[in-house]
Amino acid sequence: MLIFSDDPATHTRIAAEFSVEQRPGNPHRLLIILSPNNRHPLRRTDFGCDVLSVAEVRAGGYFIRHAGQLAEALAGFVRAHDYAEVAVFGMSKGAAGALNIGRLMAPLGDRVIHVLAFSPQTQLYPPNPDLAFPTYRALLKEAEDDRELRQALEAHGDIPPLDHPRLRACIIYGERNPTDAAEALRVAGPSARFLALPMADHRSVIPFLCDPGDPDAVHAVLYQLMEKSRDEVDVAKLLRPEVMERLELDMAAFPPDRRPPSLPEFIDRFVRTSRTPGP
Repeated sequence: MLIFSDDPATHTRIAAEFSVEQRPGNPHRLLIILSPNNRHPLRRTDFGCDVLSVAEVRAGGYFIRHAGQLAEALAGFVRAHDYAEVAVFGMSKGAAGALNIGRLMAPLGDRVIHVLAFSPQTQLYPPNPDLAFPTYRALLKEAEDDRELRQALEAHGDIPPLDHPRLRACIIYGERNPTDAAEALRVAGPSARFLALPMADHRSVIPFLCDPGDPDAVHAVLYQLMEKSRDEVDVAKLLRPEVMERLELDMAAFPPDRRPPSLPEFIDRFVRTSRTPGP
């Protein structure tokens, strides 16, 4: 259970903003998944560790609301369960949350926080004209009348260069996607490393979940990630026929010699090769 505040009323109010799902695997390591929507993704994927999946009840918030309290609650969960290794994973809006929450968690304990962010948005505020997601425009509109949200955006909406001795971040993006590349490289710093993939689509996690050269496998992964969310405006945009056609061409042209490992293997390698804290 995540504890957001010692005050019961405050805890109840903030806890109502999030849906949390625990999946046991290995009590030595915790993988925190921050969902890009209001559902819990990758339930069928065996990560070989304990999984704590966190989704916003109100999808499209980029984990900006209550970011500080969520980071403190997650850090408290890590301490309570004495995890030796901690990784925070996210895709798109969830990746924006992973970078923000991960960097806020790093100073709160003695564990190295490993962040794996697939195609994150790193500047939400001041308003970013390069971000075309409908949920982002809606978030900015809502902030005009919501003082608490506006203050959260002012505090956490512009992720700074990543630099903390207990933070290790890997940011993955498509090298032929100018917006995703710019958003990734904006946070370059001592705690960040980057993996540019030979693709243009925003969904940079796909090559880690299947053979990008197999159209049936790509469609199966998309179904797993998006089908139950097709009514959401951002997902509907990514499922338009012309976008899907570009994705198929993108994946068909993916060089076999640059195909990454599976997602669980990639996370395991990253944690194992970057676990030592800096000075």
